[in-house]
Amino acid sequence: MKRIALAFVGLLGTAQLLGSCKKDYLNETPVSLYTPQTVLVDSLGFEAAMAGLQSVVREQYTYADQQGILGAMQEGTDVCIPGQVQGAEVPYYNYNLLNSQDGAAAYWWGWAYRTINNANQIIAGAAAAPSSLRQGYKNRVSAEARFYRAYAYDFLATLWGDVPLIDTPVTSPRTDFTRTPLATVNDFIVTDLTTAAPSLFDASKAASGRITRGAAQHLLGQVYLRMGKNDLAQAQLQTVLSSGTYKLISARYGVRAGQAGDYFSDMFIVGNQRRNQGNTELIWGIEQQLLVPGGETSAQQRRMWVPGYYNIKGMAIADSLGGRGIGRMRLSNWVDYQLYPANENADMRNSRYNLKRRFYYNDPGQTALYGKRVTGLKGTDTIYYITPYTTKWNQYNPADAFG
Repeated sequence: MKRIALAFVGLLGTAQLLGSCKKDYLNETPVSLYTPQTVLVDSLGFEAAMAGLQSVVREQYTYADQQGILGAMQEGTDVCIPGQVQGAEVPYYNYNLLNSQDGAAAYWWGWAYRTINNANQIIAGAAAAPSSLRQGYKNRVSAEARFYRAYAYDFLATLWGDVPLIDTPVTSPRTDFTRTPLATVNDFIVTDLTTAAPSLFDASKAASGRITRGAAQHLLGQVYLRMGKNDLAQAQLQTVLSSGTYKLISARYGVRAGQAGDYFSDMFIVGNQRRNQGNTELIWGIEQQLLVPGGETSAQQRRMWVPGYYNIKGMAIADSLGGRGIGRMRLSNWVDYQLYPANENADMRNSRYNLKRRFYYNDPGQTALYGKRVTGLKGTDTIYYITPYTTKWNQYNPADAFG
């Protein structure tokens, strides 16, 4: 028995030695590794990559860790002043606090280059994709990525001027970036958009949320305006206007057409915002979907714009008041009292459906106050609790009223 066991062990050792002699024994061929090289080979892979790029793009204005960051683009202007501040926005109206370590600037810089690198991956992938993938599809998905890349570079150029120009994917850590002159960056943006536009679908054919020819042409017009090339901007934007694809809303439409309101307010109601829901003014819409994996965001616009009215005794959170706001910023006195005519009917943007000015106690538990107009408030109550606000960002989720 002992002799047989020794012979068996000897055979095992021989088998192992013979097996290890193969040169490719340790070569790995992973069948499920997620990389641009393994994914960007068919339309499913490109659509997944595009969904990822769109997810990054929508984070530009849906960042939640610093809720006040949206105020950086509004406060310190004629339009808005601080309400209940969070912090990130403070240096943008108190310039003594603005420095090279600014959190909002750092976030948007990083966002732009994440967008650019994701776009570069798709553009490079489309150029190297197999011939089995239709050329028209490769051109179109590359054109969408070029739009996003141009959009991010235009954002950077507007805020910083000279910035590093990266046109290929960055796949390993680098510390050798240098700034490229603004004129070169501008030329790069123009080339991206002029290359992209012919390959993009018209808005009547594109799926909701996808980039259209009109969006690329419109962005190019804006870029020309920033560059001071007004004649080129006019020609580009006139192309969009004359296309017949877009037109101003001039009549009530949509899910609340039979209720009190006006056609300006209709455009900002959930269920009316997309082109396929009747919004013919929409050129580019960024999709956000509640309870859809990858489609949800942490948008803070409601918390920024809608005041914290529910902190006043007799007031309760309501969908008709825009949900639970925090009032992180408020309209300036110039907007509240000087921008529009005193008669709200003279300018639809100033109607009670678009600019909320009057509040009525709505908590049925406060019987002495219920139904009466809220008046007589002073101090901070008029800064971020009860203050006029735009209704564009009203949002209410009955499953999470306090959210």
